Amino acid sequence: MKYAFFLGCLIPAREPQYESSVRKIAPELGIELVEMEGANCCAPFSIQSMDYASWLSLAARNLCIAEQMGLNVLTLCNDCYESLLATNTLLKENRELRDGVNAVLADAGLEFKGKTDVKIFSDALYEDVGVERVKDTVKKPFSGLRVAVQPGCHLTKPKRMHFGQRTGITALDELVQATGAVSVPYERKEACCGGPLRGINDEVALSVAKRKLDSMKAAGVDAIVHEALNHPLLNVDYKGATGALVHITGGPNMSLKYVQDVAKALTEDLDCYSNVILGARVSPDFGGKCRVMAIMTGVQSPNILGPKSTPMLERTPMKPVITKSKVDIDFIR
Repeated sequence: MKYAFFLGCLIPAREPQYESSVRKIAPELGIELVEMEGANCCAPFSIQSMDYASWLSLAARNLCIAEQMGLNVLTLCNDCYESLLATNTLLKENRELRDGVNAVLADAGLEFKGKTDVKIFSDALYEDVGVERVKDTVKKPFSGLRVAVQPGCHLTKPKRMHFGQRTGITALDELVQATGAVSVPYERKEACCGGPLRGINDEVALSVAKRKLDSMKAAGVDAIVHEALNHPLLNVDYKGATGALVHITGGPNMSLKYVQDVAKALTEDLDCYSNVILGARVSPDFGGKCRVMAIMTGVQSPNILGPKSTPMLERTPMKPVITKSKVDIDFIR
């Protein structure tokens, strides 16, 4: 199985570990990822709301690159999936839109022909690889781990809008269970996480996210598997923080180098004079996994200070932080 691999912007900038893990397991599952040379931003929904024609043209340019490669698009990001899938579907069905976009693309020597499809990684696993092969490939199953699936709106809503399907959540549930974990139903499973409200009303965004986390906790879950990247609790910029308390818990195979690497990844963007306290312990209950708790002090992120923070802070790029949530649930990618 060969795909045109569309990384987008958020994966390399904020979630490089997601890309690394996919590149690591893809060969084991018979997946070949082919780089899309010259690809641009997916043109997310924020661009769609400002300039519809620009959104279609930017997204269509990526689709044209995949068509020239003769491959279907595979992406890891929900936003990219929503944008590329919607554009692909609209242009295939609406000749007037297609002609207008092709008039723009002609300046770049491109033409949208509608000869490619768009898939997100979980769908490729579910539809092309198959749940049974995923299950057979698992080497260290998460036996008995109670997991809450957080699919994200842009995984499921495009399917409902364009195809009348509701397979996204089901696919994730079955893939989670193929790893040996238990996908636990919970009340607000299909509700928004609040991510799109970040930067507009952070208080409401965090409130929406907390309600969802509370419903997961009430269901008795141990961890969260989230498909979406746009989550308010995972995007607090702590660059320049003045202190950190980091504690790492791992299984019997956890090495000192692993502890050092995790600590370095968490603290490399702190202030050069920051105080860091690092602790680690080995627990037989953490075979094949680890838990990281990080408490940062002196954080100047707009996500914490609110939208009235200084212009310099508002220009600070966002970076994900590995943290333990306030409701005692771990996030697992």
